[in-house]
Amino acid sequence: MIVTVTLNPALDRTYFVRDFEWNRTIRASQSVPGMGGKATDASWVLGELG
Repeated sequence: MIVTVTLNPALDRTYFVRDFEWNRTIRASQSVPGMGGKATDASWVLGELG
């Protein structure tokens, strides 16, 4: 198990947009939550590597 202590963990959200046009309303077709922050990413990668 890998534990990291970080001051600023974050939650990221990625939005997917089908079309983008200037001066039009942009609507996301899908959103995906994820983790953010260098320490959290490093812990996840090290955990995946074993």
